[in-house]
Amino acid sequence: MAARWLLLGDSHLEAIAPRLSALLRTQGIDTMAIVRRGHGALSFIGDPEVAAAVQQFRPTATILFLGGNDGRSDGEVQRNRQLLSEVPNPVWVGPWFAEEPAVQARHLRADQAIRTATVRAGVPYVDGQHLSPRGRLQSDGVHYTQGGYAEIARGLVAPLVMLTKKTPWWALAIGAGLGIGLVWWLG
Repeated sequence: MAARWLLLGDSHLEAIAPRLSALLRTQGIDTMAIVRRGHGALSFIGDPEVAAAVQQFRPTATILFLGGNDGRSDGEVQRNRQLLSEVPNPVWVGPWFAEEPAVQARHLRADQAIRTATVRAGVPYVDGQHLSPRGRLQSDGVHYTQGGYAEIARGLVAPLVMLTKKTPWWALAIGAGLGIGLVWWLG
């Protein structure tokens, strides 16, 4: 069976999806994206469009690009866990870096709720803050330039492909250790 990934996200995904989808096609992965500009995880919970996509597209993985519009209220860990339970084989990509201080603070609050929910649910997580190219933002300080989004898409392929494969726990542990060492070494 060919790999099929359902991509769910906000305005950032609108710019990332075409680039990421093209790169994933070279890996034999088909994608379908549902984008909701200005919306967070809550708008995807119990959603008929998402349920229909899961039923008809039959994704082998669901990649969540959410959190940028969250981080505003209590109860987000529980809502995030609810969304994780409604989609097959989820991987969550956390919120991107923002130069706008109030937005970055919100992204960091949302990121904490996402990390907590994914750890509790045993779901893979990709740190969007670390994948975010600095200096590649538009004048709003939140959204990236076309080149910035292209860089993000390229940076997502390897970790997402690795995390969606049925990899033995020990290989993930070794990979995580190498990744931490590489991040430390590159500083």
